[in-house]
Amino acid sequence: MVRPCCSPKNKTYETCHSVFSLKSCLMYCLSVYRPLIPASKLTVSESYENYMSRSYQVTKDILSDCKNTGNNVLIVAHAASLEACTRQLQGRSAQNAKDFIQVVRKIPYLGFCASEEQGETGMWQLVDPPILPLTHGPNHSFDWKETLLQE
Repeated sequence: MVRPCCSPKNKTYETCHSVFSLKSCLMYCLSVYRPLIPASKLTVSESYENYMSRSYQVTKDILSDCKNTGNNVLIVAHAASLEACTRQLQGRSAQNAKDFIQVVRKIPYLGFCASEEQGETGMWQLVDPPILPLTHGPNHSFDWKETLLQE
């Protein structure tokens, strides 16, 4: 179960693991999970276009829910979500499905990126994450600039 969490700026959470420990680190976390889209409205055979649209809408909803807190937002999801949840926030159109698959194949286990809102424009830009990428064993190195900013 993933809970949307909003965190105070410039705070680190290396020791936080549960909702209760996250709260003890002063991280606002919803203690009751409420999905933005009920499972009954999801389909196993969702099209690529619907997946991209849904991911973008959920990302905007999460950001909107946290907007009034003035905090950072942490979204934990699968590799495809790095592209699906950030591309359209940057004002870029969704890629075709074939190119999307190629991007996702380059995202290793524990790959991540960071995005920052550009003033009051509502546009977002990928920025250097606050920590180095996590790599281990057979993972290839991950450079978000090479993977997520390609056209």
